[in-house]
Amino acid sequence: WHITKHQKMRANIGEKEEEFSALETFQEKMKDIVTGTLLLSSIRLGKELGLFESMVRIGPATSTDLAEITGLSKRYIHEWCIQLTANGVIEYNAESDQFFVPLGIDKVLTSEFGIVPMMCCLSENHTPQYKMLKNAFNEDTGIYWGDMVAAAKCANAFFKPVYENMLQTWIESEPTLRQAMSKEGAHIADIGCGFGASTCRLASLSPNARVLGVDFHPESVEKTMELIFSSNLNNASAIVANAGIWAEKNNYAGCFDVICFFDCYHDMPDPESVAHQAFHALKPGGMVFLIEPLSSYGDTTREKLKISSTVPLYSGFNVCFCTPCGKCCMPGKEGLGTTAGTSRYEEIFFQTGFASFKTFGRDSSISPSDQGFRLMLAIK
Repeated sequence: WHITKHQKMRANIGEKEEEFSALETFQEKMKDIVTGTLLLSSIRLGKELGLFESMVRIGPATSTDLAEITGLSKRYIHEWCIQLTANGVIEYNAESDQFFVPLGIDKVLTSEFGIVPMMCCLSENHTPQYKMLKNAFNEDTGIYWGDMVAAAKCANAFFKPVYENMLQTWIESEPTLRQAMSKEGAHIADIGCGFGASTCRLASLSPNARVLGVDFHPESVEKTMELIFSSNLNNASAIVANAGIWAEKNNYAGCFDVICFFDCYHDMPDPESVAHQAFHALKPGGMVFLIEPLSSYGDTTREKLKISSTVPLYSGFNVCFCTPCGKCCMPGKEGLGTTAGTSRYEEIFFQTGFASFKTFGRDSSISPSDQGFRLMLAIK
């Protein structure tokens, strides 16, 4: 949950220490509020889809067993279980890989009266997407990004300060990446560019390069072009294209020095095809630069739940936004989700043919993990 570099600098040049402490405390409160808002929808899903009732009836069960008993989507139920465990609503036995409702809490979660039903009623007032999400659980389908109410706007509001205040420091912490992005005539692609905050920041940081924003959502690309124009950047542009076919469709074989995925790779329905397109579009020695939500190295439920600083929040985004997006448009395919272990990325990029893969930024003056992120680099 990011405190910007600018804010830290201000604290360092003489502002009262208590003011900076108050800022940190306030941001932690905001983090808790957002985490709780996302949790509210998932508790309502647990009530209305009979998940709590089923868990109490059958006792400890794996997420797969719970999905089969309720007839709901296995992937959604697994992500739902992680979110509710990370937030202390249900519990998890790592030895048996089973989730369960603690004694004493069972009656609260299954009652028709009391605090939980009241919370579910409250959520009806501020979750217009809820009906789509409930249907996705039932039908094992996705939700198109453009149909998620204000999702693109929310993402832009959350991530823009990250790119403006931290991106330069993170790039400079990796010499190979810095050199590739700063050289004369470099070509950089920003896949999943959204409203263009990342594209424009890359273009301003790399004035000798050409930066191409790519997004499958036409309205987002329109916003990107507007921002490029208003920022007077003559080294940036944007196109509408699917990340799984963009390079081959536009004849970009061997054209790019660096391809960026900022907080979007985990949303993409076919991450293997996306990695293949990046490999196809890169020059020899070119690299993929990923910024992703902080999670564990391994991909097991036990390892994910140990990351208590971010998983309670990010698992909520996963249930409500990222998993639906990752199951959209491509039947049989689904995205990694926000809590996917770093080993999954490593596996995908090595299988695609990349020569190396690593995380970086630990020695940066702004620690990625302290801000809730992972920085990853794959080199062709």
